[in-house]
Order: sequence, then structure tokens, then C-alpha cells
Amino acid sequence: MDRVLVLYWPLILLAIVQAHALFHAHRRLTWIVAAAMLAPVGAATAYTGRLALLLREKYSEPIQGPRAGVYAEPRCACSPSSSPTSAITARKTNP
Repeated sequence: MDRVLVLYWPLILLAIVQAHALFHAHRRLTWIVAAAMLAPVGAATAYTGRLALLLREKYSEPIQGPRAGVYAEPRCACSPSSSPTSAITARKTNP
């Protein structure tokens, strides 16, 4: 379901552009449709924000490297070799 949310924003923007031409002449219909769309758009916005916060909590450890802003799951306390950075280093040294 979370992958489907990526499609919501382009579809909402496309609907706005398409609806502009349709509702340009019908001012009353525009307000009715806009009021009806507040709940679904609000729910999608809230769910998207919740997913972003959950991803930020799960992937909270920054990976040091040439790309800034890349995060991974925190290191496992059981062994140092299971950290995300050691996996990247292992791939670079063992092609």
C-alpha cells in the first residue's frame, strides 16, 4: 500500500489541471467538488506524513559516504560486522 501512495500526488495534481477546464464555467460545481475532496486529500496527506515519520524512525543512522542524506537501520549491537557501512565496505573490497 505504501508504494501506491507515491502515485497519489501526481494524480491529485493531474486532477486539478483537468478539473480546471471542466469547472471553469461552473463555479458552484467547483466548490461542491472541492469540498468533497477535502476528506480524501486530508487522509492521504496524513498517511503520507505518518509513513515518512515511520521511515525516519526505522532508518535513523546516517551512512558516511560520498552521497549526503543516506540513512540505514541502526547498527546491530550483536556484532560490528552486521552494520550497514561494513556491508558496503565488504562489497567494495570483494567484487
